[in-house]
Amino acid sequence: MNEKELFLGTIAPDISKQIGESKVKSHFLPNENTDLPNLEKFLNKYKDNLNIPFIMGYYIHLFTDYLWFKYFMVLA
Repeated sequence: MNEKELFLGTIAPDISKQIGESKVKSHFLPNENTDLPNLEKFLNKYKDNLNIPFIMGYYIHLFTDYLWFKYFMVLA
């Protein structure tokens, strides 16, 4: 897998802040009241493209956010 494209995919969702895009859209959030990405929605849209490094990197970012907000932020 092309590492540069994979790494670019892992930071891509957070670039939304810089271009004025909604985090709801970039992070596949169900609404503005949660930080938990809807991983199923992402996978339904991109399931046939997970072999593309950028798409896999994007998924890694969303999956990491999901784990962070679901399991670590509740402890804070």
